[in-house]
Amino acid sequence: MTKLVLHLIWDGDLGGVQRYVQSITTSDNWNNISHAIVVFSKSGRLLNSKNLFPTPVYELGLTRGWHLLKAIKIIKLCRELNPVAIHCHCDTLAFSLLLKHLNNIRLIYTEHGDTLTRSKRTYITNYIWKIMGRYWTTLIMNSKYVQTEFLKSYPQLKHKTTVILNPLCNPKQVTRSIPQSPIVGVFARLTPEKGIDWLIRIAIICKIVIPEIKFEIFGDGPLREDIEKTIRENQLSETVLLNGYINNPLEKMAQMTCTAVPSKIETFGLVALEAQSVGVPVIGFTNSGVAEIVINNETGKIIPYGNLERMAEAIIELCQSKEIIEQMGHRAKQHACNSFDIKKHVQQLETIYTKDF
Repeated sequence: MTKLVLHLIWDGDLGGVQRYVQSITTSDNWNNISHAIVVFSKSGRLLNSKNLFPTPVYELGLTRGWHLLKAIKIIKLCRELNPVAIHCHCDTLAFSLLLKHLNNIRLIYTEHGDTLTRSKRTYITNYIWKIMGRYWTTLIMNSKYVQTEFLKSYPQLKHKTTVILNPLCNPKQVTRSIPQSPIVGVFARLTPEKGIDWLIRIAIICKIVIPEIKFEIFGDGPLREDIEKTIRENQLSETVLLNGYINNPLEKMAQMTCTAVPSKIETFGLVALEAQSVGVPVIGFTNSGVAEIVINNETGKIIPYGNLERMAEAIIELCQSKEIIEQMGHRAKQHACNSFDIKKHVQQLETIYTKDF
């Protein structure tokens, strides 16, 4: 008999968590599990009924995370759909207050980084987690780094946590093309935690050694105007290029010499996994999920956190040797495709969804 799992997410627009939910709910590796998706706010370009048919997508219409009256609709949905488990992918406060009313359903929460990066709500988030955390059946951490940081705030929940690294979502065959002149790819939203200000400082160092180097940034966000201003002030308009959002990141990744992840907070690093899957070495920091995805000196470089000079040196080293790029890229592709298989990930989730309380 097929068992239903209800996935909860804030919205259906474009983003790493949305892509993850799309990948696991549309995977053909499930044995006896079907899925439905509930978006707290509204569906979007990625998660909607048309894209996910026949998986149903429900909207609650919340405009704030504490809109309890609208969130209560979940209880009605559970009565109608009778799911065996609810898998929540965001720390929406209103839903947290409902947990005690759902004690006959397995309650699974995946920490994708929401709790760690939402500093404006730290006090409220901490209070709710300390009171309501006991109602969760299982807390999935998408990296050991996330688990460590999470348990600093909520050590009493250690026995409920388990680490399951995210899988390679929808792997595709794309043609790898190493450019003649070095191009460092950066794929990120233009937000403070993504460290684009750090990247600009790195670019200044690299340009001194390799004048023709380019840093191509793919993504958009609220800091775009500030970043454009900083680029102009540092006379980097021909070195650091803002390309905006793109629909085909894998194809673009495959055309980069290497990929850099200069994030100040990176809880997993799907970009690092995807770049490796198309044969591109990745450079990232310790104290991040990227350090659990990249094998240092084999599939890329892992640099001590925040050491911008060392990251610049690593980029220069790779960009000056096509042989290193080719060797690392080959190992990176094997590592990403073999070690982050979605079939294994689905099997782990299915065990959690169906095990006894």
